[in-house]
Amino acid sequence: MRIVYLCGFTLASEVAASQRVLSVAKLLTELGHTVTFIDVNPKKAGTEDWHGFPVTSFISQNGFLGGLRYKVALAPIRRILSQTQGVRLVIAYNYAGLSLLRLQRYCKRRGIRVASDAADWPQPLGSPLHRALMKLDIDVRMRYANRRMDGLIAITRYLARTYPTVPSVILPPVVDLRDEKWQACRVTQGYADPTVRLVTVNTAGPGKENLPRLFAMLCQAREAGARPFTLEVIGMTREQYAGAYHTQVPEALEADVTFAGRLSHRETIARIARSAYFVFIRDSNRFTEAGFPTKYCESIACGTPVLNTRTTDLGPYLPPAD
Repeated sequence: MRIVYLCGFTLASEVAASQRVLSVAKLLTELGHTVTFIDVNPKKAGTEDWHGFPVTSFISQNGFLGGLRYKVALAPIRRILSQTQGVRLVIAYNYAGLSLLRLQRYCKRRGIRVASDAADWPQPLGSPLHRALMKLDIDVRMRYANRRMDGLIAITRYLARTYPTVPSVILPPVVDLRDEKWQACRVTQGYADPTVRLVTVNTAGPGKENLPRLFAMLCQAREAGARPFTLEVIGMTREQYAGAYHTQVPEALEADVTFAGRLSHRETIARIARSAYFVFIRDSNRFTEAGFPTKYCESIACGTPVLNTRTTDLGPYLPPAD
């Protein structure tokens, strides 16, 4: 069966969403299906190869009005679908709600089924106007459009339970250990450094990761006589942390916490592999319960143990602590 995977972001950015759809596409290919991608690109349109899959891109417009047009536009997608022969299924990854509804109607008239790959329940961020528009789009997608889909790929049981009448499969993040990047970074020997090197990744700000709470716990551990440790925060700078959380790193941790900013995916997993533990702290709310932390799976794939709070569907995958 020919499947088109529709992504509202640039696949070559190699963000967590890129890793998600790549893993699903590989699984579908191993099941005998043919997968092609459609994504948005701020610079150029055309068709290129991405990890062995053809990707057809349409140009996204910058700015507020450009983002608004993207949330309702369907013409570029219709044009690409009309040029792709034999499409039987379209999978839309976290796609804009109004566009998703229009896509479903378009495909239904042509006998094409539409499934939603629901990977989280996003939290509106940004300016007041941007948050209001983002909330409207999220509500349309999560409360209405997903209920009209022919199927659902849910990253957690929480999302599957949200749509009890939609045929669904629960698929947490997975990685292909045959990929060279995992072979290159996988830990084969025990951690021997006397200083415990911790690492965390946070690119979403306070919506998911609770960094101040993590810092408070590390201060308590230090006061209790814990072994020397360092913490590297990947995904943001120290200034971005202060702006997002409206606080500073505790003075007691100033010398031991470093901020690496955004790194490539390959460099991020390499640093995770060199660390003693990957650590993340999340509060329990709708945003964290609906999603599944990709870096948990990637840390395990590296052979690096994880210290974390028990949220979302992590429970069944957590071995008892020693």
